[in-house]
Amino acid sequence: MSEPTADAVAHARDDYRRALEVLMADHKASELRAKRAAVGHCFKAIERLADDSTRMWPVYLAATALDDDGRLSGWHFQHTANDEVQIREEPDLQAGFLMERCTEVERAEFVAAFNEVLTYIARYASRIPFP
Repeated sequence: MSEPTADAVAHARDDYRRALEVLMADHKASELRAKRAAVGHCFKAIERLADDSTRMWPVYLAATALDDDGRLSGWHFQHTANDEVQIREEPDLQAGFLMERCTEVERAEFVAAFNEVLTYIARYASRIPFP
């Protein structure tokens, strides 16, 4: 079998480059569709303590917007196994994370869980003595 010519190698490289560009464009379009579909939906993931995987808690996420640059944003909240409350904006939610690690939940479940966190926080405010 003879060695391929320089033209044949260059042609094969061009074909490979074009195929790779098509695959990358298809991946970006697919990711954008997933992000667009996530807007307005609520999700839940389960977190565990690194040193004790039996202690777990839900993390709730809401995808709220998709900007012109394709960044999916939203916010999340959680009440951890260490009794910490966290509410935070998420300026760049990853659609892959939402689809792989999270379960979509009804808005009613999301709001009920958030109201529980607010009630927990309100208990602290009631402990402030009046001067």
